[in-house]
Amino acid sequence: MLGLFVSLALAIVGIYVSLNVTDEIESILAIVIAVICLFLSLVFLPLPLKGAIAIILLISAKSSLSIFSKS
Repeated sequence: MLGLFVSLALAIVGIYVSLNVTDEIESILAIVIAVICLFLSLVFLPLPLKGAIAIILLISAKSSLSIFSKS
């Protein structure tokens, strides 16, 4: 569980740095680090929460597809 919080904290710091840095290479590096840490936080996430996220994504995808099919 500690790994989850550490990777989430690093991802938040990476996003913060990427938004506040003026140089392009440091911003890109911070975004890459944030994406890696967010992926790691999903790896460390307990199984019931992974299932809840999957169900939410499926429901939102189904509703967004129904919006596009009505047009």
